[in-house]
Amino acid sequence: MQSRNSTIEEEKQQIAAVLDKVNVQVKGLETTNQQLDQENKVLTEKINLASTFVASEIKFSPVTVKKDKEVETNSSKKASKLVISFAVQNNINQYENADVYIIVTQPDGRILENNDVWEKSTITTTTGARLSYTRKVRFDYQKGETKRLLFSLNADEYLSGTYTLQIYHNGNLIGQVMKTLS
Repeated sequence: MQSRNSTIEEEKQQIAAVLDKVNVQVKGLETTNQQLDQENKVLTEKINLASTFVASEIKFSPVTVKKDKEVETNSSKKASKLVISFAVQNNINQYENADVYIIVTQPDGRILENNDVWEKSTITTTTGARLSYTRKVRFDYQKGETKRLLFSLNADEYLSGTYTLQIYHNGNLIGQVMKTLS
């Protein structure tokens, strides 16, 4: 009986040693898994950023219309509309229906309103912020092309001060420019 008890004790010790070894391996695997999850998040962010457009050649021009001619102005009293143009490019993705969102912030801090009653007027940025936007521009895009976009915005009146134009794609700010009207 005593030898049987000592055999059982030895087996318990062997099993405990094996369990300790397995626990160490499991902890190692958990650590590796956490590292891989973190690396995955970093790679996913890089891929998302790479699939975002790059904006260039941004022009934000207040214009006045005189005898069917548009003339750029710096006077808030003379401005008839805001003409916005820019180019976007992406070498990674092709989009059948690409959307960029335009936010024009007026000198008083208010967003120049989106006049489309059928369209939701907020976007969520990659940081989780919800922003009202002025205009959504939708277009087809072929991978690698430089797509030039041009449109105008109208307001009832234009205030003196600095206007800020921001361009967003996939929740990322891809371009920004400011214009001051006197």
